[in-house]
Amino acid sequence: MAIDVKIEGTKELANALVDIFSPVTNLLGSLGDRVRIYRQLSLLRSIKRAKEISLEEGLTLKEPPLKFLVPYLEDCSLESPDEPELIEMWAKLLASSGSEFKPEHNLFIRMLREMTTSEANLLKHVVSPESHLHASGRGGWHLEDAASDWHDPYVFIKLRDCISSLNESLGSNTDFARLEREFRALAEIPGTIVYFFSVGFGRKGEYPIDEIYTSARGPIDDDFERTSISILKALGLLGDYVSPEFWFGSYQIDICAYYITELGAHFVEACTRLPISGKLPP
Repeated sequence: MAIDVKIEGTKELANALVDIFSPVTNLLGSLGDRVRIYRQLSLLRSIKRAKEISLEEGLTLKEPPLKFLVPYLEDCSLESPDEPELIEMWAKLLASSGSEFKPEHNLFIRMLREMTTSEANLLKHVVSPESHLHASGRGGWHLEDAASDWHDPYVFIKLRDCISSLNESLGSNTDFARLEREFRALAEIPGTIVYFFSVGFGRKGEYPIDEIYTSARGPIDDDFERTSISILKALGLLGDYVSPEFWFGSYQIDICAYYITELGAHFVEACTRLPISGKLPP
């Protein structure tokens, strides 16, 4: 069935933009044509790429429901044709919906519409195995399981095991940087990023506590905008774990981490070509 989808409002939008900016330059008289071409290019590139993905992955595509297809064409056309990361995600979503449509694909349109390249790169950093080459072997991993790891009892057990691996009681000579590395290697599997690790010294219930070690700045601090983290959290793709005070004798440890939610794992599967499961290195 042929579907003729017309993107409404383009002419009116172009005219309004020309009215606003025409005092600045006469070159913007062609803005109407530029906006129409801009929207068509985004759609054409995503549709062409979706076909390539289907061939590469051996997918048999059939037309998704109109409830998906019409808003997809409308929202994808608003994407910049010069944003390859996002065009790739739109294309993968189209290929996924044509291969095996799920109701969640309708939601993913709205989520993808709210994302910029910055959020796409941050999401990739959180879930990509390439960002987790330091992880130690503990069997397989699956993005859907990432959220279940971040509950206080499980975090405490991992931390206790890392302290035990030092073969010494915590004390003034403890290498806390090594303890942090051991914890990250154990807990920071694909789908998880530890962004804060702090050690204090004192007595439980008595304050202030002397901070004696704090993790160094990392990619989350230096390479990504804080607003991108907030956007992915608001979209329900990222969760934020903040630990209670874990006490080991006179030492108190705080840990904070971002993790991919179950919905986020489904989004990654539908909208990216990143793996959602795999084996950790030995």
